[in-house]
Amino acid sequence: MLGPLLPCLLGSVLVACKTTEPGPITFDGPVSADVLNPSDGGPFEEPIGFVANSRSGRITPIDLKYAVLLSDSSAAPFLDPRGIATGDERQLGQVIVWAPSATEVQVMAVDLAHQVLVQAPYIVDDTGSLVIQTPTSTDATFQDNDGSGDSATLTQVQLEDGWTTTEDWRLDYDGSQWWVTGSASGQQALTATTGLPYRSDQREVAFTVSGTATAGDQIFFSTDTGIVEHDVGAIPLAQARVPGQALALVGTWDPSTEQGGLVLWDLLAGAAVGTVDLGIGAQPWSIEVADSDGSTARVFVADAQQPLVHEVMVDLADPAASLDVAIETAAPVQDVAWIAGSDPQGLPFEHLLVAPAGLNRIDLYDLLTDEWIDANPMDGVDLAGIDLHSPVIGIDTAPDPIKVAVVTPWDVREAASVAAVTTFDGSLLLMDGATGCLVSDIQGARVTTTSGEETVGFTDVGSVSNPSIQPDAATGRKVVTSTCGGLVRSETWTLTYDGPTGTWEVRGSVSGVQNNRLVEDQRYVSDNGGFSLMVLSGPDASSDGDQFQFSSEEGILRLDQIVDAKAGNTPFEMPAKPVIFQYDAGPTGGGWDILDRRTFALLPLTESDLVVRVRLQAWQIEVVWK
Repeated sequence: MLGPLLPCLLGSVLVACKTTEPGPITFDGPVSADVLNPSDGGPFEEPIGFVANSRSGRITPIDLKYAVLLSDSSAAPFLDPRGIATGDERQLGQVIVWAPSATEVQVMAVDLAHQVLVQAPYIVDDTGSLVIQTPTSTDATFQDNDGSGDSATLTQVQLEDGWTTTEDWRLDYDGSQWWVTGSASGQQALTATTGLPYRSDQREVAFTVSGTATAGDQIFFSTDTGIVEHDVGAIPLAQARVPGQALALVGTWDPSTEQGGLVLWDLLAGAAVGTVDLGIGAQPWSIEVADSDGSTARVFVADAQQPLVHEVMVDLADPAASLDVAIETAAPVQDVAWIAGSDPQGLPFEHLLVAPAGLNRIDLYDLLTDEWIDANPMDGVDLAGIDLHSPVIGIDTAPDPIKVAVVTPWDVREAASVAAVTTFDGSLLLMDGATGCLVSDIQGARVTTTSGEETVGFTDVGSVSNPSIQPDAATGRKVVTSTCGGLVRSETWTLTYDGPTGTWEVRGSVSGVQNNRLVEDQRYVSDNGGFSLMVLSGPDASSDGDQFQFSSEEGILRLDQIVDAKAGNTPFEMPAKPVIFQYDAGPTGGGWDILDRRTFALLPLTESDLVVRVRLQAWQIEVVWK
């Protein structure tokens, strides 16, 4: 077994957030990630991440604990990882990684462009050093299409680990140059000239064309890196591993029959065990495996076409005998995640987190009572989650509770079962899986303060008026905010007195005019319950146009940019679904040693061409991979 190699001269510091930035690498549309943990087997003693790039067709390995690109060459550990090339004509989607043995690692990705699964060997042997799959090529075949008697061949053929992939190559001669096309890499921008060294656009192949040819002649050869394409009989959309077994579940969609299915896939045999029929109209978009006992797996499937989540008890011996129960949702579903733990009162819970497409929220389904939970009864939307104000991209849940900023009456930080959530506005959020509320920062939602005092201004219009806002007896705050994170937004609030009605209009610069009107000497609560206050009438009555004004801060844990004091801040552009992983730090030998198990989110930023590691408890970006 090989442990991770120590980082060497690969980091620089992002001053504002102390972020380690490992050496150079090109991510090209990183869209999906998976983590190979030591408990999954294989040659690594620490978690290794594999990131699929949607535009380049490359899969890049990362040493997650030591914050460097994976050193997969023992002879030259300072070099970038060779990784896996599948061809830049592919459009990679979800990726999974597994270890067939203690000395092997393989990955499988959804290729949306060719509508197949791409299975690729990575580590194929471990004999004291990592051995990755070595590419090979066939002899070149010349085709004299005009019968002129010309003959050409390829010499000095060179293939490159991590860049060459499995594909067929064709060279077409136009009378002056050779046009080069790969079945997985597409037509190359660079053309070849007879007698001169040639290298393809992405270093897939290099060679020299020798001999003579006339227009229309062709040369054919193939390269092989052990990659296999699997046709699953329909379009693969999603996949997930079955824990503890060499099995995967693949969600498929057949547009000709409009049928959705869940294929049980044998990773070692590279073949389907069977299919769970999800019915006409089903389109499985995301798969969550909650648990497995070796004979069955409890699986939740997000349906992207129907307003359903499929709860499937998959029979691992006979998938056709599986039981599919439909859970009706508010809309077709973007993503789904399972979480269990104890609520703030110490009672056990088991929830399904469901992101209905287009509804800007995550709904909670109670699997113990088979009922939807109304996370905020005051928002006017029954049995719905907190409004996130942006469509959800992906959800992943932490395996263990983490300590959050909320402090108990005994002045200790509470532990919560949490989920990481990404949204289309470029944010990473943290959600409490028990309540559906967003996790707050140390201060929580609040009114902007000056020198520790809430900044609440009053503008007296017309005749003299002197209303006031009564401080809350328990907190001393004039504006009391909800303890449920996410209800308050960062905006400016204006309270305007309406003389004819004798009430105050409440308007948020983002939330707009509230339906509820404020009446003096009565506690006012905003429409969604985000905050409350009480305006007391003064000795001199309020007059038309009088205004109170204050600014609120959302006070939630939100990451939406990489802070760099030197280079400038980089916003999160289209964050992909987060992948939560853990590793142990510090002494782990037992006795008095305290086990430090840290929980992180691995987050590909698709349009930023970056990947970041976020430590959840510290809520800090610790590493940026470029």
